[in-house]
Amino acid sequence: MHVLRSVCLPSSPQAVVSAQLAPAETHLAVARQAVVEVYKFDPKKPAYLVSRRSLQFPSPVDALAVIPAKLWPGAGDSVQTDTLAVLAANTLHLVRLVADTLQIIHRVTLANVEGQGRCTETPPSMIVLSGAKYLYLVMHVFQGFVTAVDLQQIFSANDDEPRKAKRARRNTGGSSHARSWTGSMTATPGEARVARTYNIGQVAVQQIVAVPGKEPTFALLYRDIEFNYSLRHYSFASLSHALVVSRQMSEFSDAPSLAFAALDGVVVASDLHMYYFPNSGQVEEYPVATTHDVTRNSENTVMTLGLYSDYLGASFSAHVALDSDRHLLVSDMGHTLLLTLSGSVRASTTRVTWFKVEDVGLSTVASSLAYLGPNVVFAASRLSRSLLFQLKKGKGSFGTTTVRVLAFLPSSPPVLDMHAIKGQDGLVVAQGGLHSGELVVRTSQQFAAVNSTGQTRSADAKAFQITYAGRDKVCYTLTREGKKGCNGEMYFWKSKDILAFEREDNWKEHDWYKDKDQDNESSENTQRLNDTEDSDEASDDSDRLNPSDERNIGKTYFSDGFVYLEGTFFVLETNILRKIPLPFEQPASLSVFEEEDAVHFIVSSWCGRLCWIISSDEGLHIYLNTETSLKGHVSAAIYPLSNEENLLVAVDGTGNFEQQLFVGKTLKNKISTKIEVDLDTLFRYRNEKKLFLRSSRKIYLLHPSDSPFLSLSFVTSTQSPMLDCQSIPHPDGKNRFLIVYAQGRLESLVYQKLPLNHNTFFSDKLVLQAISLERRNVIVAILLELKPNKSTGKMDKLTSIVLYDRKTLQVYDTVAEDPGSNFVGLCALGSGSGLKDGHFVAVCKSDYPSKLFPIFKVQGTRIVKFASPQLEGSYPKPLTAVKVKCYDGVLHVIGNRYITLELDMEDDQFIWTSRFRAPLCTLLTFGVDVVQVGGQVFIADVSRGLLTYNAAKDEMESMKTVCSPYFITVLASFQDKLLIYGDSAGNIGALSVRKGNDQVTYEQKFGFNVGDQVNTICVKNDTLYIGTSGGGIFRVDDVEISPTLASVYEKKSTEARLLVKPWKTFDDDVHEIEGIYDGDFLCKEMMEGSEEEIRNEIDRISYMTTRN
Repeated sequence: MHVLRSVCLPSSPQAVVSAQLAPAETHLAVARQAVVEVYKFDPKKPAYLVSRRSLQFPSPVDALAVIPAKLWPGAGDSVQTDTLAVLAANTLHLVRLVADTLQIIHRVTLANVEGQGRCTETPPSMIVLSGAKYLYLVMHVFQGFVTAVDLQQIFSANDDEPRKAKRARRNTGGSSHARSWTGSMTATPGEARVARTYNIGQVAVQQIVAVPGKEPTFALLYRDIEFNYSLRHYSFASLSHALVVSRQMSEFSDAPSLAFAALDGVVVASDLHMYYFPNSGQVEEYPVATTHDVTRNSENTVMTLGLYSDYLGASFSAHVALDSDRHLLVSDMGHTLLLTLSGSVRASTTRVTWFKVEDVGLSTVASSLAYLGPNVVFAASRLSRSLLFQLKKGKGSFGTTTVRVLAFLPSSPPVLDMHAIKGQDGLVVAQGGLHSGELVVRTSQQFAAVNSTGQTRSADAKAFQITYAGRDKVCYTLTREGKKGCNGEMYFWKSKDILAFEREDNWKEHDWYKDKDQDNESSENTQRLNDTEDSDEASDDSDRLNPSDERNIGKTYFSDGFVYLEGTFFVLETNILRKIPLPFEQPASLSVFEEEDAVHFIVSSWCGRLCWIISSDEGLHIYLNTETSLKGHVSAAIYPLSNEENLLVAVDGTGNFEQQLFVGKTLKNKISTKIEVDLDTLFRYRNEKKLFLRSSRKIYLLHPSDSPFLSLSFVTSTQSPMLDCQSIPHPDGKNRFLIVYAQGRLESLVYQKLPLNHNTFFSDKLVLQAISLERRNVIVAILLELKPNKSTGKMDKLTSIVLYDRKTLQVYDTVAEDPGSNFVGLCALGSGSGLKDGHFVAVCKSDYPSKLFPIFKVQGTRIVKFASPQLEGSYPKPLTAVKVKCYDGVLHVIGNRYITLELDMEDDQFIWTSRFRAPLCTLLTFGVDVVQVGGQVFIADVSRGLLTYNAAKDEMESMKTVCSPYFITVLASFQDKLLIYGDSAGNIGALSVRKGNDQVTYEQKFGFNVGDQVNTICVKNDTLYIGTSGGGIFRVDDVEISPTLASVYEKKSTEARLLVKPWKTFDDDVHEIEGIYDGDFLCKEMMEGSEEEIRNEIDRISYMTTRN
């Protein structure tokens, strides 16, 4: 069964407002998904935003508005705080801060509009219309409709006044005082209703603006079906409550994006102009103080300020009024403008004295703004970082205004691409928007190497290993070529310089060292038998341990003697010879761990059985014998959790990793996972319970997690194979590894605990795609820049390939596109292509065949063009490729056609040999992705959904599935058995693929919804990662779930708010959730009150769905 868990939930603010929710206090209200968070703004505190409160809603919050206390009908001085209006789905919630708690005081359910979808071009919006005799909330939720809520009907001072609105029973979900109302779709003349919905025609609403005046009026900035932009005023008739058009402006010559109220009128902003429409008739012919050209139309009904071409291509996305004269605007490119518009208003004319714009610099790509205090603004961003900043005025009357950033707040920009870092813990994630890219290396790695120093002790060393590591001394032995046993040398360390070793002259008195070298000198395994250990802080007791782990079954040494296997007997030689029979035949490996009062031995068999033997003052005895799923050479260790609880952890040479939890001698729980190691994997641990796992090139740390099992964190990797490694204490307090390599080379490696944040590279360009090259610590990414071309009046699209250091995200190199082409995709070329690691192919849009698929090579810190192969063979013209994937050295190219490419040599020149067959593209409209599962090729078509090749019919055919995608966006292969697909509605589906006898069969394994459009899917080991347009990252793991837990989950999750949602369709055919469990709910909500059997299983699932 499959379990869905959240890695990063969408956290970008949907809307923000500033409100006075408590007397003399300014608050910031932030809507994130289905939660409204309220912060108190305190400029005297370093964090500025403090005292967080939150309120959960049944549905995601669409819009926020503030009803000021002074507008409360009939309240007088009794109401001193503002009210929040929260629009979530089809329900309006009115919220106040009561007794330091957010409470819902009223609810209004809006009428559903039959046959109309929610607005798509702009998010839902909500404004407050206020006057001496009216108070409305106007909302744009459905395409072509606006809804007006009469707040006077709700806030009537006389609760006994008869209402014709249908009142529902009290709903106590948010507050015991909340009252619910139901709105009506239509309005009957003369009838008072709480909410009415009005048809405004088939227009795309850009902005709704409240227009001050005696009558309730709002302005609508819209675009019609012919892509003409205009401004229109609507008013409510006082008697009939009908909505009428009170003013219609001419069409704009450009495409405005923002409108707001200013100086008793409306200002409309585009990338070229600022238009001011006064509400009181004409604009007087009066000198205006300005920094730009200002003109009036012939009727003096509109004043226009020209922005020249400074902001060509920009779209103003957010506005906030700083005071009655100053307004702050932010564009989607981050431009931050301060508009000053002041003057005086008379009965029929408006005199403008100031109309100017000042560019105060770059801030962020804001989706909404909130003014908090003296020149302090909060900018909420869905595409970049949200931030709190202050406008600082320069000295003097002509001083310029600049942006001073006070604090950054987390957001979750859209996830555009993800790529797994092979062999290590981490994902490379490309996020952001057109002018706000982010490259993020997400990792749960908790430790990392920070620097190293090294030296060669003996170039002719044959055996070279660390024999002891303590606080006061670190020793290693060195056996030169041609010398045996006691003729070797021992060196010890007693200096602040970790590599300053001195020869130990009297080391021969340690007789067991001599035996060890004589017996094992010819064993290659002996050179690699020691492992490493770690501790955040070295313990005074750390030198008591001398752990060892050997793959051969000869003598294995510890501080007081040695052990060996004699047939099926375990033999211990110290001062006394002891022998004990093993409970199985064919022993394969032996591990030794010392404690202060006992020595623990773990013997494994070839069939996966483990025998735990303890030697103490009481004698030698078998403590327990257990079965595992491991095979072959096994390295194992005991990790004590308490006096009664112990973990037995073991790994075999193929990376199968198992943990068994014992209470006494009783097995209570166990888990099995897969990790990337090799045959030389060995354990080490210290008595402060730090357990290390070392392979020939990698070091891991096992550390406690939320479950009883240990989490595995990658620490570092080495370019050369390690012969030995030890974690050593040092007087300087730093954590160090002492690593031994071939030819007698020593390396001192400092490692430290990492902060919990992720490395991020911020850019004003879009990070289109990023890949991590295997066995190289670099990232290659495509960056897209939209640059205004003032000569043509259009936006130039420029792309480049950038090389980053994977650890620091430092930019190493940049390769610009060739003239007449654009980079649109990247693909690493595996060994099947005949090229070595470090080569990748770029997908280009070009009219020249030799520029469609150039090959690049990473050399050190540079990107070098390796070849520009010609395209040979049959291929369609024109060929527009959008994505390419490599399977077994063959490139699968998808776009307007599907072709395959193989790299060949002809006359010492590389060429791409194309394979194209017209029957394979008979159904293809335009492909967006391609994937291979079990040798079968699948294509995602933008309009036809899933396509596959039918070998029997020699043609492409459409696939019929139980869960049909809606505008499919991405494909992936999971474990080479499941076809994974995602769509624009946020659906994720999986089909099992079985191929045989020229026939392919499919079965729906699971189908569910994650809420936002699925942009990318990547697979790392046995985990599926999903990235969405809302910035969320989710993971799917294949975990065994017992029927008992399944039945309990089904009962408890019936009424719960789940991360997993049903398959979303746009017809009456609703698909329930199939084959998927909500891991967040299961691991957090079900744990409490569950029986021990259920808790143990949840512990196992929690580990399996959060491991690296």
